[in-house]
Amino acid sequence: MKVKMMLLLIVLVSSAAWGEVLMTADPLGKDGCSLAVRYYKDSQANGTGFGDLNSWGASYGYAIDEKLDLFFAVDYSAKSGLPAGMDYSLVNLGLMTKYALLEEGASFPVSLSGNLGYRFLAVSSSLAGSATGSQYLAGVELSKKINYFTPYVGVDYRTISIGQGISTNQLGITLGTAYKLTDNGSVLLEYTSNSNSMAGTHLYSSSQLGMSLCYKM
Repeated sequence: MKVKMMLLLIVLVSSAAWGEVLMTADPLGKDGCSLAVRYYKDSQANGTGFGDLNSWGASYGYAIDEKLDLFFAVDYSAKSGLPAGMDYSLVNLGLMTKYALLEEGASFPVSLSGNLGYRFLAVSSSLAGSATGSQYLAGVELSKKINYFTPYVGVDYRTISIGQGISTNQLGITLGTAYKLTDNGSVLLEYTSNSNSMAGTHLYSSSQLGMSLCYKM
């Protein structure tokens, strides 16, 4: 039983600890809104021995004012490469605010934003049934428009709690770019490197690839 519980602990930690940016630092603008669909794959086999986490989701963003945006998101994740007889899935509901600290234009050459967020996590596992948890995040993001491209870099810190007393921390660094397809539509591609720890001890590192299709209104 102890071995099984340690196994579950690793699965919980590796499955709940992930991060994605999939947006630039630019604000939506007054009365603006956005709708996006996304996919991201977190490769964690090197850290946990349990394969990849594949996620699909959608988000809706709305401009509270010219600088502050509010985003709602829902994602579904499932693990691949688990031992025979095991399955694992995760549903999360998220809320994030993005505040424009700098906006690219005549006064500034780049855009800079500060982000705060919360996610409710619902985990389903064949080994231990269901569990719920939460994730809190704080981060900053820098982006720069270059013709049809808007490359960006993001740094975020997250705390993740699942079940009874299982808590981890995650530091992520993201490099990505948005490519303008139409006046309102764009595709985003990014790579994230994550470092995951528990009680100050490094657990494992993971990498993540993400993509999104976004439409601004």
